[in-house]
Amino acid sequence: MHPSLEKVNLFDIGSLKEETVKDILTEARVLADRISTPICPICGRETSANKDSSRKLGWVWICKNKYRFGHSGKINPLSNTFFENIKIHLLDVFLLIIYFFSEIQVSLVLEHLNLFRKRRGQPQMSWPTIVEFYSRRRELTEIVASPHDKLLGGPALSDDAEVLFVDDVDGDPNWEDF
Repeated sequence: MHPSLEKVNLFDIGSLKEETVKDILTEARVLADRISTPICPICGRETSANKDSSRKLGWVWICKNKYRFGHSGKINPLSNTFFENIKIHLLDVFLLIIYFFSEIQVSLVLEHLNLFRKRRGQPQMSWPTIVEFYSRRRELTEIVASPHDKLLGGPALSDDAEVLFVDDVDGDPNWEDF
């Protein structure tokens, strides 16, 4: 467990800082780490993490040979992740995830989240935003919890195994066995 979470309860968790939440999510391997640099998808060369304040994490991976091969070479560490198109702060997303899995009512979440946002000098979050976030988390939870790796009918069963009344000689149904 991250040291910042040891003495925090559910109703003062909003006092965490954005950088602390980034550290927590990176330690939990939910966010990419700056050290684990990927290979450039365009040229196959190494990348390095560079500061970029316009990005949500504050950095981006850049290809070391981008000038030699004439491409932008930028790789967003949030691409193909849960956080890719989220417009709100990571701290708010973290709080909404905690509240969702704690099964806190939406009205209480709205009250607490707006209290924390007011302390940080941010605008209020609307009811539809939280409801939309909750509905998407429900969809995601249903997808993750579904047994999508199991075949219907159980292991080693197929459509052919269930048709036992077909006669092997002429292909006509053997109605006596049915």
